[in-house]
Amino acid sequence: MPSFNINENIINEKYILKLKNTLNTSPKWVEFDKNRGKCDLSNDRNNATYLVNNIDNCTHLINKFFSTLYLNNDNRNILPPTYYLVNSKWLSEEPVNNSNDQWIIKDVWDYSPNNSQIYSNIPECLSNATSDKYYVIQSYIDNLILVKCYILIFRHEDYTEFYLFKDGYYNNNDQYERFQNLDKYDKYYNHIKDQIEKHLSSINNSINKKSTNINEFQLFEYEFGIKNDNIYLLNCSIQLSIYKKENKVFNILSNIITTDLVNDLIEPVINNMINVKDSKDEPDSKDEPDSKDEPDSKDDTDDNLQVNKYNILDNNRWDKLVIDTSKKEISDLFLEVIEKSKKKIHNLSNNNINTFYFDSIHSNNVLYGLQKILEGLDKWKHCQKNTNFSDNENANIHYGLKLEHILNMSTISSLLESNYIPTIYNNYNEIKSDEKNHIWHIKNINSGQYKIDTNINKFDNNTNLVDDFVLVDKEDIIIYQKELDDLMLINNRKFIIKMFCLVSNTKDKNMDDDNTNNVNNVLLYTDGIIFCASKDYKNNNTDIKIHDMSEISSAENDISTYALHFSDWNKYNTIYPIISKIINNLFTKILTENKIVHNGVQLYSFDFTLDNSNKVYLVNIHNNPVIMNDKRLWCSTMKTMFNRLFSDIIEMIVVPYLNNDNIEFTSRWNKII
Repeated sequence: MPSFNINENIINEKYILKLKNTLNTSPKWVEFDKNRGKCDLSNDRNNATYLVNNIDNCTHLINKFFSTLYLNNDNRNILPPTYYLVNSKWLSEEPVNNSNDQWIIKDVWDYSPNNSQIYSNIPECLSNATSDKYYVIQSYIDNLILVKCYILIFRHEDYTEFYLFKDGYYNNNDQYERFQNLDKYDKYYNHIKDQIEKHLSSINNSINKKSTNINEFQLFEYEFGIKNDNIYLLNCSIQLSIYKKENKVFNILSNIITTDLVNDLIEPVINNMINVKDSKDEPDSKDEPDSKDEPDSKDDTDDNLQVNKYNILDNNRWDKLVIDTSKKEISDLFLEVIEKSKKKIHNLSNNNINTFYFDSIHSNNVLYGLQKILEGLDKWKHCQKNTNFSDNENANIHYGLKLEHILNMSTISSLLESNYIPTIYNNYNEIKSDEKNHIWHIKNINSGQYKIDTNINKFDNNTNLVDDFVLVDKEDIIIYQKELDDLMLINNRKFIIKMFCLVSNTKDKNMDDDNTNNVNNVLLYTDGIIFCASKDYKNNNTDIKIHDMSEISSAENDISTYALHFSDWNKYNTIYPIISKIINNLFTKILTENKIVHNGVQLYSFDFTLDNSNKVYLVNIHNNPVIMNDKRLWCSTMKTMFNRLFSDIIEMIVVPYLNNDNIEFTSRWNKII
């Protein structure tokens, strides 16, 4: 009986849940414990043996910029009038503003609902555009009938196939109807099918790849607009709208597609893979006495199995698409990107692949985020040997600067002026008697665990705190951090400002190999996150929900249940320069007195708080920031922020180093050292 393990995923959460429930209710399947090893099917490549519901390297399909940039002039009529703005420069022609025109501008890396706004003229459309981003600007066409269609991509180790679901839905005066019920359905369907084939053919070199060691499949959503029998490709996305809302049409379509995926794709592929594996595990026919007269029979049998075993989606609800796989000339627009963009694109015709592999992927939040970014990029390959980028020191450039013993709250008093930090003691005996009845944060620096108490008299330096706290052995570092007086509150809640700092130490390309001088870069992100506690602040109260910002209230819409952008706060312009100064002072001291790892990069986060005099204090340091596990960061604007942050690490530091190029920083980061 085939086994599955489907992990939760905030993107397409309900689609994943429906797929899991369909398999769970089938007598043919058994749910597998991922801790026991690999299963037959999973949406996590690390857990799957035969089939994974996730396709790597699909950026060119779901990104509004790259998904249409490769269309040649002959095929660009499938789009509304579309223009591209890169680093404040127009590619090809510039749009002409007519009095009756309306325009939509899209930041191609922003997937939030507010990303597609309608403007009445080009200057208004560009009023909020920044100089370091990529934008798509399209002419707005009103009174469109919006149609959503669904594409299935299946990757085998030898080929890629594309299937179009023959139904979908359209929006008619805010009412959803099935696409097959639309007047002129046959005409529109054939036109849409032709447009999708043109679009997929234009990016064939990027998405028509072979899978490695395992089969992959993924469902995508296309959006079209119809007006006066003209049909325009508007968008393509990995997010599936029919699984997001509950209504009759969506329920019917999502049930049909999910059932087809299970019955006509997943089960045939896995059953055939298992049968092929079982046949290969049987004794080799060449060991039998008569087999020597037929040396090629085994190979012929394997070839036949390979051709016949993937008969998927073989019903009247899906069309197999015909994709032009011939190698095409790069479109003129793409060549202009190379010429006009500030970002240098190296070795366009070079097939060199950069490799990455992270040993600590499951214990390091940042590495997990970086791996997801790298999996979606061309010219990057997951490979354990001879890695270009890894957390292993043998890599060309590696993640991790090994500053944990220097950069933590037990050493902070030697690195920063006392007016920027709370009162901290490393030794219980140093605490003054008149201070012991204050609120104290007793922290284990090694484990990250801590306790809050108002009566510190019951502790002493020789007490084993294993019952009340966690003191594992003598090597653990315990600090006693005093609560600040006169704390500033937001809505009567304690809060922290979490800031992100990127530090790199790469060898200067102009130096001789024997020269030990390195280029140190300390960059501070221009935005940050404000987290609030889940209970109102009270003096001398040690309730963890008052002090710990990771605790989230069960009350709906409580301020602790979401993350706030620091840049939206009215004190941002006052506080950000102070934070920048604190981090500058901190790393100036560290880099002056310590040699750090060559050719390395690491992301740190720092927690700050304020008192009512607007004094800023550094209260915590994180060498491994918690990002991926905090659901408050899964909202669209936060996901966009972190996608950019992780992408910047690759594009600003890693790629330039590997390409022997100068580092250029985006405006999202301030270089403070």
